[in-house]
Amino acid sequence: NFANASRTEQKEMLENVLGVLESETAIQRGLYMGETESPEHFTKRKTQAAESLSAMLQNLKV
Repeated sequence: NFANASRTEQKEMLENVLGVLESETAIQRGLYMGETESPEHFTKRKTQAAESLSAMLQNLKV
């Protein structure tokens, strides 16, 4: 559980998730409103998630 993990463990968790998000093949497009997600929407969603996680990671660095 992220909330109960040490700062070091939280940092590792965030770095792992960022690695998956930055991978070209680790995540596939899903469905959005019942239709296959467009490449543009997929890229936007991944970018927003990566930016949020990067901000969290920066807050953990002391």
